[in-house]
Parts: sequence; structure tokens; C-alpha cells
Amino acid sequence: MNLLLWEEEKGIVYQFTSGLAVDELKKMADSVGVGTPPTPPDQYEIVSDTQEITAEKAAEWLGSPLLLPTKQPEGAIISYSYTKSDNEESVTVNFNSSTKPDDRFFIDIMKGDIQKEVGNVPYIDGKSTVKEIKLANGTTAHACQYKAWSPTDPNLTALQVLFWEPSKGVIYKTFGFKSIEEYVKIAESVK
Repeated sequence: MNLLLWEEEKGIVYQFTSGLAVDELKKMADSVGVGTPPTPPDQYEIVSDTQEITAEKAAEWLGSPLLLPTKQPEGAIISYSYTKSDNEESVTVNFNSSTKPDDRFFIDIMKGDIQKEVGNVPYIDGKSTVKEIKLANGTTAHACQYKAWSPTDPNLTALQVLFWEPSKGVIYKTFGFKSIEEYVKIAESVK
């Protein structure tokens, strides 16, 4: 899988995740907002469904209390969403900042096997980028990279990703423009 993540003006973030080649994803990204979109058919299958939910509903789906980081952006505004697709369900916790938009981040929470998740990390240039990191509480986290591209930052070639299992069968994953060291601090503050 390849991931293309970029930010447009006014803080709007787009994400394409696909088995398509990065060049094809770039062509798709370049076409966003250009021309007239095709008229959708009368009936079509929805690949995924995302809905805003409450913290209580997120914990109910998880089957246990939500563990959230104490390291949050200044003036944090927290929101929750639930996404269901053909092969995955997850809860996303968004941490936005009312004063420093660049401090925002999110955590995807999913049920699953951490070793399977390690095996699903895409290779970059034929090599695995997965590295184990021990968090302060002894939990093993996995740091890796996803290929990325940005029309506003030509130097961006990869996103930093950190995922870990704070409790058996529950995987937390955060990624984006921060350094792995910043994501480790966030992970270590999850309580």
C-alpha cells in the first residue's frame, strides 16, 4: 500500500491510501479540484463509512476505557470518529490545537494483532523501515515510514509512523509530519 498525504490551504488535509503506484496517486492528487467531477451513478457501493462519535461510544466499541495521551496540543480540541470499511474498523481520536495548528495529531485505534500490523507495513525501495522502540513503560512500539509526497513541500518523501499495543489486541497508530521522537513522547504519555 502507498499513502499520499498533503495539506491544502486553510489546513485542509487530504489522504489517499491505495495499492496504486505513487506516480498514479500524484496524478490523482494533482486533479483534485480541477475540472468537473463525473456524475456518480444512481447506485454505488460505499467503500468506507466514517461518522463522528462520542468518547463514550469509542470506548464502547473498544470494549474498554480509552487511553489518551496527556501530551496534547495547547488548547486541545478533541474529536472522535468511527470508520468502517470492507476489511477494517477503527476509531480516530483527533487532537487539534486552537492556538497552534501545526501541533495537531491523531491516533487511529484498531483491534488486531500487532505482529500482523508489523507485517502489513509497506516496503520503501524494497526494504522494511520497521524498527522496534522500547517505550518508557516497557511496551514495544514499532516505528516505520510510509512513502509520501506533497505539492507544498517537495522535500517530503516519507511520513513517520509509530504504532504500539497499549493493551492486548488494541493497536494505537499515529503518523504524520512530526518526528518519531515526538510520537514516542505522545505514546509514552498515553494513560
